Amino acid sequence: MEVTLKACPAYLQREAVPYLVAGNQHVDLDLTLEKMKAQLDVRRVLSTAGGKLNGALLRGGLIDEINIELLPAVIGGYDTPSLFTSPGLKPDEWPERPKLVSAQVQADGRVWLRYRVHRG
Repeated sequence: MEVTLKACPAYLQREAVPYLVAGNQHVDLDLTLEKMKAQLDVRRVLSTAGGKLNGALLRGGLIDEINIELLPAVIGGYDTPSLFTSPGLKPDEWPERPKLVSAQVQADGRVWLRYRVHRG
């Protein structure tokens, strides 16, 4: 079933699916997180959405911790998904420099890295 953006709230209401609106033409990530906290008492959000949303969250200053698990496999390729996908940095922007919190080597060779993201 194809649902247009304008019909979406009506469809969700009819199907009794909870939803949250934050922004007019585009999703306002700051407002989304504020509403989630105020209306749903959400205190932590885990994003496993992929590079585009993760990139938008990172650029929006909305990430405080990054967890990366490295698997003993090499894939490569131009179409391989990335952790953070976003437009190039502007001349006055700097790359994120997260601080390593912990690194754990798992028995099967996986490596779990935890980083704290600095807030300017």
